[in-house]
Amino acid sequence: MMMNKRNSLFQWSFLVIALLSSSFLWGARIEVSGHISSSTIWSPSDTIVVTDTLWVDFGVDLSLEAGVVVLVQTAAQGAGVIPWVIEGSLTVNGTESDTVFIIPASPEDYWGGIFFSAQVKSVQSLSYLHLDVGIGNPEYPPLIQSDYTSLDISHSSFKGQGSFAMALNGTQSKVNYCSFRLDQHGILHSRNNDFTEIENSQSTVSESAWPVSMVFVNDSSSLKLLNNQFLNPHDGSSGYFISFNGRPGNQLFVDYNYFEKWGNVYVPYANQGELFIRNNRYYDVHSIIQNESGLAYVTGNSVHIPAGATGSGIGLASAIYMSSAVITPIVHFNNNSCVKNSEATLPVFYIYDASGGVKSVPTIIANNNIIWGWDTFDLVNIYGGLLD
Repeated sequence: MMMNKRNSLFQWSFLVIALLSSSFLWGARIEVSGHISSSTIWSPSDTIVVTDTLWVDFGVDLSLEAGVVVLVQTAAQGAGVIPWVIEGSLTVNGTESDTVFIIPASPEDYWGGIFFSAQVKSVQSLSYLHLDVGIGNPEYPPLIQSDYTSLDISHSSFKGQGSFAMALNGTQSKVNYCSFRLDQHGILHSRNNDFTEIENSQSTVSESAWPVSMVFVNDSSSLKLLNNQFLNPHDGSSGYFISFNGRPGNQLFVDYNYFEKWGNVYVPYANQGELFIRNNRYYDVHSIIQNESGLAYVTGNSVHIPAGATGSGIGLASAIYMSSAVITPIVHFNNNSCVKNSEATLPVFYIYDASGGVKSVPTIIANNNIIWGWDTFDLVNIYGGLLD
């Protein structure tokens, strides 16, 4: 499913740094900072070095041609934020054979990513981009942040230490054929009527990272995840993969993805959105969903808890967590396959009270599922709940 060229993008940044340090460059060295007030094209014939915060002014276009390498230095004062502030537009025109690199000038440098302000009105297109913000920034800014500016990102890779790869506020954005390797939190923070689609992409975290949520969706936002791979190198549950807190009309679509050693979809007690979790594969995971409120359709998924399971956490392995809450949580659980080969002790359906007292009766409606590896008596543990 994943394209080999995406997996190799991370290695290319180190190759580029090696080429730069060996003076394997031609053309002029152009140092840039401050305001870009007229439309500008950066070409691969020049060495572009960004030395401090960069603004692309309103009405101005900064275009990065295929093959250009942009080096970003840590600010002299050591603040390390150095964002690019886009008030006009930024176009990245990489190709399959000529990726655009925006990377730290050295392994010791780090910077603050790209911020698209609310003044940008058109969809911003970023293709075949390798974006690396480095390690060590004390501010942990997002790699890309956008306020009401929709993004179309394809065939790109993201690396470095930031709060999220993307922090999107009120956008209609699409991410396709991208790769994420992160050292802090996760892929996406979506809020304020945002709708994001992530398809055909791959994500993992570094060995040193310990993220809380890879995808955080709230404030009347919706999300679609289709045909992605989400990998976790850590043993034990490292938090939720998705935290979804929708409002009426918001929806979460999770279809045809592969999850390894991740937590689950966490739905807090205030959620009023709908969830559709369909045809995914889960290996060595905590559970498919932890639902404290709202309506979820869990259909056609495959869950495998292997012998010696570590990603699920000690003694934890179930398909569904549910709790009593103010808004009645309901899960339709149909045509799923759940196989357990480990010593994990939780039942397939685990219903608990997280409210300090039963507020409502959670319901699981289950049909045509294959459940193997659990004893018949521990298929469900109901605490004030109902299994239909």
